[in-house]
Amino acid sequence: MLVSMGESPRTDSATKPPAANRDARIASVLETAVDGIVIIDERGTIDTFNPAAEQMFGWTQEEVRGRNVRMLMPEPTAGEHDGYLEAYLRTGTRGIIGIGREVTALRKDGTTFPAQLGVSEFRDGERRLFTGILRDVTEAKRVERELLESKRALSSFIENLPGTAYRCSADVERRLEFVSAGCAAMFGPDPDEMTAPGGSTLEHYVHPDDADVVRTALEAAVRDGEPYRLLHRVRNRAGEVRWVLDHGCLVRGADGAPLAFEGIVIDVTERKQLEQEFLQAQKMEAVGRLAGGIAHDFNNLLTGIISGCTIAESEIEKGRDATTVLGEVRREARRGASMTRQLLDFSRKRVNELQPVHLNDVVSEAEGILGNLIGEDIEMCVELDASEGRVVADAAQLGQILMNLVVNARDAMPQGGRLGIRVLAEELRQPLGPLAPGAYVVLEVSDTGHGMDEATREKIFEPFFTTKERGKGTGLGLSTVFGIVREFAGTVDVRSQPGRGTTFRLYFPRTDAPAVAPAAGAEPAHEPARGSGTILVVEDEPLVRAGIRHFLEKLGYDVRVTGDPQEALRLVDELGSELDLLLTDIVMPGMNGPELARRVAAGLPHVQVAFMSAYSDAALVEQGRIESGIPVLEKPFEEDELAARVRDLLAARRS
Repeated sequence: MLVSMGESPRTDSATKPPAANRDARIASVLETAVDGIVIIDERGTIDTFNPAAEQMFGWTQEEVRGRNVRMLMPEPTAGEHDGYLEAYLRTGTRGIIGIGREVTALRKDGTTFPAQLGVSEFRDGERRLFTGILRDVTEAKRVERELLESKRALSSFIENLPGTAYRCSADVERRLEFVSAGCAAMFGPDPDEMTAPGGSTLEHYVHPDDADVVRTALEAAVRDGEPYRLLHRVRNRAGEVRWVLDHGCLVRGADGAPLAFEGIVIDVTERKQLEQEFLQAQKMEAVGRLAGGIAHDFNNLLTGIISGCTIAESEIEKGRDATTVLGEVRREARRGASMTRQLLDFSRKRVNELQPVHLNDVVSEAEGILGNLIGEDIEMCVELDASEGRVVADAAQLGQILMNLVVNARDAMPQGGRLGIRVLAEELRQPLGPLAPGAYVVLEVSDTGHGMDEATREKIFEPFFTTKERGKGTGLGLSTVFGIVREFAGTVDVRSQPGRGTTFRLYFPRTDAPAVAPAAGAEPAHEPARGSGTILVVEDEPLVRAGIRHFLEKLGYDVRVTGDPQEALRLVDELGSELDLLLTDIVMPGMNGPELARRVAAGLPHVQVAFMSAYSDAALVEQGRIESGIPVLEKPFEEDELAARVRDLLAARRS
């Protein structure tokens, strides 16, 4: 080769003819392609076999060139290939040419593997050639199988969860995007219906009274990024109310923006019912323990009343004024009525009534009954918070958990000791368990008993765990305390050491909402106003009947009395339209008050009715004696209460 002076030999593509450039590019593609490339002629003979195909099949290009492509196919595909190729050349009817499909390929060692095959046709002069490009999809198929198996396992896990898994959008609508099959049993609709476009929202199923609690928890999850754990009520399609435990968390997108809420809802209605039954059973156990103390106080009280009556009789016989002594007797009777009402309120079943309450009031109301519970060998010291902190809770259940902690403290001091009950305000600077920093009101119950070691302290809130001897404890008391406190958005902190006593600190979020004051008896503020009208009093206790008659006649009313409901019906017929008001006891022999009132109303619909009973209205509703919402004068009542009720009813009749 001659090269002129000053020139360099050129080896780039510019010096090559076009055909050489094309062949070089094709060779480069064949050498570097990651997919196997096999070129055959119209007889099926292999012409080209690139390095990727060699690695894929285990054959070298020299071993396969000139041989039929059937060698790369297992039966029955290999036996069908020539017929397929001949039919295509004759008719133009194609199967995979230009379309592609998944095939099974045969290696040199006799093993097979799945491959994605695409075939194209081209001409090289007079020759018709076919190019097959193969990709080994063994790994992809394995991943696909594992993914399917994982999805099946996940689906099976979700469907067998003891509840309903859900996913909802994190926007203001919170549309349900996924719910598991368990939703049908819990809510009514099936998953497809609940997640249909424009379908249900998460809050659609939340009980209206709990909607704010759920909304606040979800907003806190967005703000703080912490999971949420809620106990709230839901309503199903049939309108039934169920209690659920709702665990969930916020899921964020790749950009960090809130994407969805994911969680699981577990139906705990039966657990709540069992909890309520346990609370009631525990109350009744406490009532039994209280009987001795209450009997002691009542005996003293009755002794004072009897003594007062004896002194009053003596003073009257001597012509002296007995007003002062009778006033003392009245005060003692009111104190007995207060003790009875407190005991009945404590013992009866109640539905949760969440409202702002003073912890001070709860402790003050319970102080007397707790004194009877602990015995005389234990000193009880009560310290209330001067700042009057309020919490949102159910006052009856707060009293219940206070009683529970006091009973435990008493049992921890069999030889006597000191019981401390404190209410105090506390500002948390650092998180405490599930509680964020902020303002809280603390109910503290401490004792000087035998205390607990760390291992015991870690288990005390577990259901059925008890440190008491067999037959002395259920192991549900502190578990129930913990559940109630958490239901009121609080937590429990326990400090204890063996031989150095135990302190329970119950934290509740502080609220600025005005508290609902507990009902309390009051002294009559003034002399009741006089009135007019005809009143029929039906009361089977003679002394009560006489007292009511005396008082109403003193106010100017025309009063007829009887202790027999049948006699009452005769008097109603006798009085006719002159009768203005029926004042009747509810529980009487022969005929109850509501039945008497119905029979009177059938003949004299204008007659007003007032019920009275030694049972509370809640107890009467629970027993099915009256319907909810019917007012009842609860014995013993003050004279001004009776006068106000009579005056209001007669005014309504005249209007």
